[in-house]
Amino acid sequence: MNFFRRLFGRSKAREASQPEGIEAGEKMMLRVDTDNFGKEVQQAIWEEISKQTNLPIYEGRVEHGYSRAAVSQGSQCPRCYAKTQQRYANFIYATDIAPRVMFAPAGFFCTGCPTVIIDEEMIEAGVKKGYTFQGVVGIDYERKKEPITFEHGMEMTLYTCLMKIKMSSDLLP
Repeated sequence: MNFFRRLFGRSKAREASQPEGIEAGEKMMLRVDTDNFGKEVQQAIWEEISKQTNLPIYEGRVEHGYSRAAVSQGSQCPRCYAKTQQRYANFIYATDIAPRVMFAPAGFFCTGCPTVIIDEEMIEAGVKKGYTFQGVVGIDYERKKEPITFEHGMEMTLYTCLMKIKMSSDLLP
């Protein structure tokens, strides 16, 4: 629990002495590199972050994904016009090296249909150093369910992502 006190009980004066692997971003985004933790520890960290921030982890099914930049507002579903609710989820995103997964409160999930609006700027801000963000391509359910890739809504993002990867590989000798 001391680890979580250091995560959530930090003052600006103590920011310089953060635990290793934790980095505060420009917009008060907290980046925690959990690559070296086991799955149980990762899950415990995510559950505690969810609890401390009062934002639940989304566990429902998603079929349609939209980039927040492509819709007029994140608070209303572009498909059925119902309200959305911000939730944490494990977002699968493409990079210039390999696909990765990020736990973030970047999803605004529709309360009326299986749609999510994703704040890709938030995901991009949290990308691990050394990787270049290409776009969100799905949601991972941590072995509770099969991961999904977006079939509808995010096609332009996926297409753009694949084109960027192709252009990058075309530049290689």
